Amino acid sequence: MNYEHIVQLPENTPGQRIKKLRMTAGLSQNQLSRQLGFTSNYFGQVERDQKDLSKNVADAICSYFHVTYGYLYHGLGAGNSPHPAPGSRELVIDLIKSCSEEECRLLEPAVKGLVEGLRAGGWFSSLRPDSPAKHSV
Repeated sequence: MNYEHIVQLPENTPGQRIKKLRMTAGLSQNQLSRQLGFTSNYFGQVERDQKDLSKNVADAICSYFHVTYGYLYHGLGAGNSPHPAPGSRELVIDLIKSCSEEECRLLEPAVKGLVEGLRAGGWFSSLRPDSPAKHSV
């Protein structure tokens, strides 16, 4: 997604965040709703916080704009931009912040194992200036 400019709008509710994402991308309600397969009337009501955001629409918006549920529902991790680049450190942090305490507890061993395994296999060595790359991604 190529964003031409960041629209200055309040971001206090999911509806306001959706409107900001849509306008920043230069899309009308009709254009976005057609691309995602939902009605523009429904999008208007969501943006005005007259209707709750359905899970299907939330999934579609998060995927389309590369934002997390934490940003969409709570404004978490937005920083200066509501749409961190996919794969960025900020996105990983946002994903973790959007997890409950119990989810984080369950994820911790898997994340530790993944990072340790990747380091041991040399996958991160290309990120260090003093180490030659062992793998290309």
